[in-house]
Amino acid sequence: MDLKRVLNAMRRYWFAVVGVLILTAVAVALVPRNIAADYEAQGSVIILSPSTVEDSSTGEVVGVNPWSRFGSSGEGVAATAVIEVLQSGPFEAQIMDDPAIDEYIVEINPGSNGAIIDITVRATDPDAALEAFDQIVERIIFELGARQEAAGAPEATRLSAEVLTRPEEPTELLGSRSRAMLALGVLGLLASVAVAVGLDALRGGSDRAAKRDAGSGDEAVAGGEVAEGTAVAEGSAATEGSAVTEGTANGTAHGCAAVDESNGDDSTGEESAGDESTGEPGPDRDELAPATGSSPRSGGRGG
Repeated sequence: MDLKRVLNAMRRYWFAVVGVLILTAVAVALVPRNIAADYEAQGSVIILSPSTVEDSSTGEVVGVNPWSRFGSSGEGVAATAVIEVLQSGPFEAQIMDDPAIDEYIVEINPGSNGAIIDITVRATDPDAALEAFDQIVERIIFELGARQEAAGAPEATRLSAEVLTRPEEPTELLGSRSRAMLALGVLGLLASVAVAVGLDALRGGSDRAAKRDAGSGDEAVAGGEVAEGTAVAEGSAATEGSAVTEGTANGTAHGCAAVDESNGDDSTGEESAGDESTGEPGPDRDELAPATGSSPRSGGRGG
């Protein structure tokens, strides 16, 4: 189907197109009420080196600035080990036990020399997102301390974890609702086009059926007219044939009568001829002449 036909169908059935678009607009307006928004809680935890170190020459413990020693005390290694624990199956099951949680992501910040852990939690409920974020932070702190204690590290030399950023309120993600509204809008537009084309196709089929019925009726009428014409022609031919036959019969009868008369004359002649042939004298001419009362002329003058 070409574009011109589609546009003509939409123009012809504009009322159906408008109706579908109105229903689509109503459905789009109801999306925010029926589809829950997604919320995202993002934050980070920093792994700090110990604030005191032992002087190797004197053996005394001296204070240092942990913020000035990133990467020198194995913060990256510790952060990587903690992340492995947070991505394990048991901990993932614990976080995802809440049906409001969609996903969580724990990864090393690429610009932190391995000392900063980024945390992202997405959920359909803002409180659930914040709660999951706090559980992950608590687990980082716990795992870091427990691992060092189990390794027998002196408390003054242990790494520590602090919350670097924590969201006060999760950010509402409009992508899910926007995608739903966009999808409904596209479906509504396609539905309006489909309705217009479908109605046009149904009307076209009805028109074709009506034309076929009308054509059949015309053929039947034409056939009747042809039959009547044939009957009339045959009747006329029969009438003309009868007239010709009668004329022929009359002509034949007149011909026969004429022949009979001719034959009669011939027979009279034959009778006369027969008298001559017998040598009998015929009647005198004077006898045959009618009597008129006048005397016959004499052969000589009178005196």
